[in-house]
Amino acid sequence: MATEFGQILSDFASHFKQVLNRWIRDYPLRISIALTIIPLCLAFTVFWYFLISTELQHDIQGVIVANPITAAIFIMLFVLTIFGLLYSLLQIIGHWLDTSTPVLKQLPDTHLNVQGLRPKCKNYFAFNKLHYIGVFDNKQQYFSDHILDEEKIQSRFPQTPEEQLQHYDRIGIALHGIVSSLNRRFRNLEQGWLIKIGFDVQAGAIFYHHTEFRDLYIVGTTTDQTRIRECDDYMEQLVDEIRQVYGLPPINKIRRKVNEKFKINE
Repeated sequence: MATEFGQILSDFASHFKQVLNRWIRDYPLRISIALTIIPLCLAFTVFWYFLISTELQHDIQGVIVANPITAAIFIMLFVLTIFGLLYSLLQIIGHWLDTSTPVLKQLPDTHLNVQGLRPKCKNYFAFNKLHYIGVFDNKQQYFSDHILDEEKIQSRFPQTPEEQLQHYDRIGIALHGIVSSLNRRFRNLEQGWLIKIGFDVQAGAIFYHHTEFRDLYIVGTTTDQTRIRECDDYMEQLVDEIRQVYGLPPINKIRRKVNEKFKINE
C-alpha cells in the first residue's frame, strides 16, 4: 500500500512539474499562476497590516468593524487566491487524466505557402520508399499524402487505407506533444532540441523529422521492416528539399559532410 501511494505521489509530482513547464508557454496557465500567487501575497500583506495597525488582534469581528475597507480588500484577495488555486488544480488534474485522442486540425495551404511542398513529398512515394508523409506545424496539419491503398501495402495492415490514414494523421499531431515533453526532459543536457525520432515498430517504422524552420515538421511511415534505414535517409533528403523551398540551406546534407570529414580525420 505504501509503495502504491508513493508511486501515485511520484506520478502526481511528475505531472505537476509538466504543468509548471507549460506555464511558461501557455497563456491561460500563466494567468492562473498570477491569480494564485499575486493575490496570496497581497492577502498576507493585508493580514499583517491588521495585526500591526490595530489593537484587536484577537478579535476578528472587531478588526472587520474597525477596518471595513481593508477587510473587504482582504476578503476579495482571499477569494481570488482560492479561485487561482482551484483553477491551477483543475489544470493539473486535467493534464494528469488526459487520455483523449488528439484532434485533427488542418491549416490552409496559404498559411505558410506549402503548395510547393506536395510535389516534393510525392517524389518519395514508392513501394520501396515511404508510404505516408504528413506535413505539420505545431499541433496542426497542413496536408498528408499516401500510397496506403496500393494492394501490396494494404495487405500489411488490418484497417482500411482510410482508417490507417486517419491513424497516421493523429499520430503526427500527437508527436508534437511527445517531442515537446522529451525536449523538456533533455534540456539539461544542453545539446539542443530533438530534430528527429524514429519509431521502429513490428510492421515498419514511423519517422519524425523537424525542418528547423519555425515549428514545421514532417512525419513519414513505411510498412517495410527491411528498409527502415533507407527510409530515414529519404526523410532527411525531403527535409533538405523543404528547407530549400523556404530559402534555407540543406542542413542534413551539411551534417553528413561534416560527419564524413570527422571520420576521415580519425
